[in-house]
Amino acid sequence: MKDKKSKEKQKKLKYKIEKAFSEYDADIKLTLIKHDVISGIKIFKLKPKLGTRLNKIYACIHDVKRARSFKLLELSEIDGEIYLAVSYKEYPRADLLKMLCSQSFRECPAPLAVIMGRGILLNPIYVDLAQLPHIMFSGPTMSGKSSGLINLLLSIAIRNAPDELAVLIIDTGASSMNVFEELPHLAHSIAKEPESGSYVIRSLVKEMNRRKDLCNSELESLPPIVCIIDEFPSFINGLGDTKARSELSDNISQLLQRGRHSKIHMAISAQEATKESTTISLNNITARAVYACLRHQQSQAALGSAGAEKLSGKGTMLFTSNEYSEPILIHGAYIEKSDAKQLVQRIKVASEGKGKVFSIPEWVADEHADRLDKIMNDMRPASPKDEKELCEIIAWTLGQKEVSANRIKMERSMGNRVKDDINYMCRYGIISESKGKLPRRVLVDSIEDLPQEVKELLERNNYSLNKVAEMLEHKRQLNGTSDASEPV
Repeated sequence: MKDKKSKEKQKKLKYKIEKAFSEYDADIKLTLIKHDVISGIKIFKLKPKLGTRLNKIYACIHDVKRARSFKLLELSEIDGEIYLAVSYKEYPRADLLKMLCSQSFRECPAPLAVIMGRGILLNPIYVDLAQLPHIMFSGPTMSGKSSGLINLLLSIAIRNAPDELAVLIIDTGASSMNVFEELPHLAHSIAKEPESGSYVIRSLVKEMNRRKDLCNSELESLPPIVCIIDEFPSFINGLGDTKARSELSDNISQLLQRGRHSKIHMAISAQEATKESTTISLNNITARAVYACLRHQQSQAALGSAGAEKLSGKGTMLFTSNEYSEPILIHGAYIEKSDAKQLVQRIKVASEGKGKVFSIPEWVADEHADRLDKIMNDMRPASPKDEKELCEIIAWTLGQKEVSANRIKMERSMGNRVKDDINYMCRYGIISESKGKLPRRVLVDSIEDLPQEVKELLERNNYSLNKVAEMLEHKRQLNGTSDASEPV
């Protein structure tokens, strides 16, 4: 009886969908091939009727979805066949932990097999990073790019010991990669500053050049190196010096062009896959995972075709590589960050006794120039004009919660000499030490917190302590939001 009712429901659904498409002049025939009871998803094989073009079906699918209140209505072409997935429920995100434990992943022969997610037929989709050999995840903020990188890294780290795989991570943007801080495969600690990231890339180019001169047997004995760069444009553009940015772009281009011959693979994320945003040619990254785009131009730039602008649901992507003639639809796998962190700890325990074959000496900032600046600033006599300007900046700073060099330049119409004033305020404890791109906190909350030397400087330049108290009161009245977000 249940089977009869179920078949009747499926028949009604089939007729309902066919009728809905016909209302948009797209005549189709559906054949049910799969029904997943847990998710409620039904998979149909779709055939356009005579006179109906495929692009017409694609054009009206979102209208049909809204008109019939489907939560899921997706088309995908696989091996020349067209499939339609339908459900009144949201598509359940593929659980990465379950997929990592699955028999099919365990039996996958590729050491660098990466779990991407599930296809429209609810089948697991893996790709071999060694064959790609690089990959880019593209899409707007919160679309799933960082999750894609996390899935990639966990997929390969769980199957390879630290002496079989080396990992480099550059994360100067959203800090999504912090869950990997204790990953034993790291050949260098996670680079969180553009300068340290640039150093890592330079070191990687040197290793690539060293490897290219090795014979095949020597190269085969070395572990592959996977370099992860989250928020790629933020990394490239984070370097203030034009020459440094140009050098970094050249080095990354070299790695993309010649890295595969040295067993070096790049995996990057970027909101937009254009040369303008990334400053490099992306032609050597043929594997692209593109999440829901805002405009079809973004999809065209990333995939070479439109389509990603029609995606819905977090983590849903169109994926293309040399293996596929057309982009395929994938519902990306997902893991909670707490679970990812716990999994990294388990990998760490399981890797005890496994030494690294490749590592890069830790980056140390060149503090010589800053030290020299501080000495010379102390020795350089200040002119009355310089003192007055410094007092104006101190008084303004005391009324803020956070400041940055860029903000001061804009507020006071100053040039590079603002660096001297920043150093002075830091030396006397008015503002905090530099922490990369983050604004500096204003540490003074009351007049009593000001050093005597600063009080004398202010009074000498007609800045009474009452005026200073007014600025501090202004700071106390500010809400908890930051007044500055520009890099120092």
